Amino acid sequence: MAQTPEPVGLVAVPEVPGQGAAAGRGVLAGLVGAIAFTVFCSIVFAIAGGGALKPINLVAYTFWDSAPNSSRFHTGGLVLGMVILALAGIGIGAPLALLLHNLGPPHWALVLGLPIVIVNVLWAPGHYLIWPAIHPEAAGAFPPLWAWIGHSLYGLAFGMTTLALGEPRSVWGARMAQT
Repeated sequence: MAQTPEPVGLVAVPEVPGQGAAAGRGVLAGLVGAIAFTVFCSIVFAIAGGGALKPINLVAYTFWDSAPNSSRFHTGGLVLGMVILALAGIGIGAPLALLLHNLGPPHWALVLGLPIVIVNVLWAPGHYLIWPAIHPEAAGAFPPLWAWIGHSLYGLAFGMTTLALGEPRSVWGARMAQT
């Protein structure tokens, strides 16, 4: 069970056994979510005539003006865009997995629903405030509806992967195995 939180900087973090393994599962689930987001966005951009590489290029273009802001193939833009998407998936996934782990034995609906809600709460200011402040042209070229659906798919894929990986050495894993 959780011990009394010890102050770490400005916040108190509970000592819950298995946090390292949970963070590891969060990295994997975050990568799966990032893949779901990227594949969805690439498909809808391709169907709409923008090209499958355009969403990846727009991510790269945000931080590197030499990357194309179209669907044109560019090795550097593709690599940078994929690395940024993977790091974003991990950066959201690991803390989200720790949150779910520290909540205790959550119901499967919470494991599926909470990531979708949290990712979209993060997406709204990111898409409408932060991204336009960094690079307005790149942000304006990414339709909000597609970004919203893509982020929802990230959360769903994250939750499904988290459920599939389970926590075999914990109370939650034992409870999930019995249901």
